[in-house]
Amino acid sequence: MKSFTSKLISAFTILLVSVIAYSSNVTSKYVYICKGSSSYAYHYNPNCRGLRKCSTSLEKITLEEAKSKGRKLCGYED
Repeated sequence: MKSFTSKLISAFTILLVSVIAYSSNVTSKYVYICKGSSSYAYHYNPNCRGLRKCSTSLEKITLEEAKSKGRKLCGYED
């Protein structure tokens, strides 16, 4: 009985880890960017102090989009 229980626990653990790994790949991480022409960073927090001088509007985009636009992580958030 112990062997069956330990195999069942192992199988459940593997299944749980797989589900967590899959869900982290499926969900997109969103970041915020200032739409100003001289802006160069992305921010996880829309209230980041690096966004205080943003004179245009903020845009919520995926992390992948921000990186494809050449944005780097804000120095206040690393």
